[in-house]
Amino acid sequence: MSLIREDEITSLGILGMIIHVVGSEGFDPQIYPVAEHEEFFLSRIQSINCDPVYRFNDRSSTQQTVEQRAAGSITFEHAGESLARAFSSYHVESSSDGAFFVFELGCDDDAVRIYCLIKYDYREVLEQSDEGGEVSLRRIVQAFVTDKRAIQKSAVIRVEDGSASLSVAAMDRVRPGSDIGDYFRRFLDVAKERSDTDLTEDAKKAVKEALSQCTEILPDGGLPVAFRIAREHLRGLAQINEDGIRAAVFAGAGSPEREDVAQQLYRAADRRIRVNKLAGLEFQPSRTVLGRAPRRLIKTREAVEIRYTDGSQNVRRTTTAAGGEEILITTRKVEEDRLL
Repeated sequence: MSLIREDEITSLGILGMIIHVVGSEGFDPQIYPVAEHEEFFLSRIQSINCDPVYRFNDRSSTQQTVEQRAAGSITFEHAGESLARAFSSYHVESSSDGAFFVFELGCDDDAVRIYCLIKYDYREVLEQSDEGGEVSLRRIVQAFVTDKRAIQKSAVIRVEDGSASLSVAAMDRVRPGSDIGDYFRRFLDVAKERSDTDLTEDAKKAVKEALSQCTEILPDGGLPVAFRIAREHLRGLAQINEDGIRAAVFAGAGSPEREDVAQQLYRAADRRIRVNKLAGLEFQPSRTVLGRAPRRLIKTREAVEIRYTDGSQNVRRTTTAAGGEEILITTRKVEEDRLL
């Protein structure tokens, strides 16, 4: 389950926000009014609300700081500046500059506090202004954009009754899949508790469970054939995420054209994504879990041989009216063509 629960989203509000520049500009913390552009920042926070993959190590200083703030033993300004200084101390020169945000959020449940730590891109832009009848351009250094890719690193920490959940939802734009960079991991003081192999196993399980809930609409061959096709789809993905899991379920069910059937499949997939704690995550598929695709050999009466990966989307076979077959191969480029 995501650390910010669905029933808490509607009442979520920002109680405090602190920003400082990370990189060549040095350390410059600034407190901002909590009501300023609240909807913009809440939208960004919701976009990083994913199921946790990391877990705090014993005596994590980041964990202790948010617990002290949630208990009221230190002010938000003190906690935010402490976290910002710690992050700045771990920041490496090879990492790009950015703005480091610390958010404190509350909801209808007074016992719950959510802390979000975000390193955000900032852009240098020009704004046109008209003062005294003269048009001029004003330079703005920190311009934060709505693109999710502008978020370089993020972490969501949940505190209830003064105790932080050991689970941490952390993401890193520059790392593949569910990994985060070394300096960000050291700052949070966390360890990964679900590997890409574990996550792939959960994704495979989610797909099979979703299809098993829709057996009445599966094509010929039933669940075994549908699951094999869906697993092949997962295997072909560069990264597995929520959309990839939905697409695998849809492909396994024969890609039905009816809208009501498609929606039934997507609802089943979404339920299993939540149950298997895969919401908002992206990771590399494990070949250990999904296996390697088997090879298929076709030999025709005309002495033509074709070898290809079974289940490949680039090879389409169609039965003709005369009982033969048409085989269509689609490729981006022919790598070899020579006379034997």
